[in-house]
Amino acid sequence: MPEWNEYRIAIPRDGERMNNVSQLVEVHHVVHPPAARAILDHGSIRAGIVHDESRMNQTRHAVIWLSANQWQHGSLYGTVQFTFPWLQLIAGKHFYWVEAIRYQNPAYRILITDKDLGSLKFLTPYDPSVDRGPLRERNGNWYWNSRDTSEFMVDGDLDLSHCIEFKGVQHKRNGCRLYGPGCSERNNSAFVTGGRMLAYLLASGNHALDPALRIQTEGLSRSLSPSVDQGVSGIWFDLVTADAARFDGEVRQRERSVPIVRGALALLGAGRPYEARELVAQLNDETVFRAALTAIVNDHFGIDDWRLIS
Repeated sequence: MPEWNEYRIAIPRDGERMNNVSQLVEVHHVVHPPAARAILDHGSIRAGIVHDESRMNQTRHAVIWLSANQWQHGSLYGTVQFTFPWLQLIAGKHFYWVEAIRYQNPAYRILITDKDLGSLKFLTPYDPSVDRGPLRERNGNWYWNSRDTSEFMVDGDLDLSHCIEFKGVQHKRNGCRLYGPGCSERNNSAFVTGGRMLAYLLASGNHALDPALRIQTEGLSRSLSPSVDQGVSGIWFDLVTADAARFDGEVRQRERSVPIVRGALALLGAGRPYEARELVAQLNDETVFRAALTAIVNDHFGIDDWRLIS
């Protein structure tokens, strides 16, 4: 009996309720802000050698980790989420069953690669259209076991040009796989983290995720994606709402206010919100801040019609 049998799913018939089964459309890579900034600077998620208890640590194969899961009570892996389309990711690839790890919430691991790894005896070739495990395909539709943790190990780097969404997500309050109980991100809200990451992009002039941040939601008449609005809300909270921003300076002119706000975004993106607030305090009032932030967003994306949501 194959090891994946314990995690098998049944593809629902038309009209049937999907019980612990979900359609697989997109997958995610979640990290903490320092790792996210490195990814943005590289323009790709770089594969790394597997170091945990995995069977893959017997090799020097470098992989990146993706999952279809989005956790209601937050992620163990961080607060910044990069999302990729499943079909594009797997085109022309082979699948291998790696293992199942019995965490508190069991995780099944499947390797996705363009290499023939049949010589590695600890890997089992897996055909989602035939094998009845936690990942299945029928008539071009993909399904996954959403009761347990899906862990897809992609053999090689993943360029950010394929990313379709970038945003802050909630960290699990009582656990962190990387930093343990000392993780400083566990109590940050998703929109605050999203704001700090957007601030980093805007201040640094990094355009690696512009295509993802331009994807608009059908039915919404906005120039940019909801992730931008979420991020700006986080920036607003950090620099205006939190600790009651003072705005007791004399700066009103755009040629001075825009560099000040851009500098504040650089500090905020580096995780230094208190210094960022001191900088924007040089502005005369909230209206000046609003106008400068609007100008910075429009300039970054080369547009002129984006406005803050009132």
